[in-house]
Amino acid sequence: MSRAGDHVAWAVASGDWDAIAGRFALGATVRFVGVAVGPFEGRTVIAAAGRVNAPDESV
Repeated sequence: MSRAGDHVAWAVASGDWDAIAGRFALGATVRFVGVAVGPFEGRTVIAAAGRVNAPDESV
């Protein structure tokens, strides 16, 4: 798994979405292909999206 993948897996396991969002640039945008969520713009929104839409299994 990539280093970024490791960080996301850790966020999923720990629930610490603020920590993972802090790794993004302030104006970052997260988009998912083939998933009906997002896009999510900015660290605060990315963290909130992680909490609300968190995967229910490990990545």
